[in-house]
Amino acid sequence: MAWRYKIDLAGVLQQCADKYDLTRVEEPCPDEVKQLIVTEIAKAPPLKRFVRSIQTAKAIAELNRVLEKIYDAADFERVWCGI
Repeated sequence: MAWRYKIDLAGVLQQCADKYDLTRVEEPCPDEVKQLIVTEIAKAPPLKRFVRSIQTAKAIAELNRVLEKIYDAADFERVWCGI
């Protein structure tokens, strides 16, 4: 399969996990985490539709649900998100 776009969402998520405890899913999602994710997914036009959902996510659990949708869409749209 040829990838149409390549982004490093996995790297961004690892960077965020190194800085913040994202296992506490009931906690509010840090704004810096949301901004880093938005910046990365904006590099792949098919994923830009998720920007608003990321920006409005309140808790880490809500962010995780949006990330699942992003990864599903990335597979469908042939967007490489990193390892």
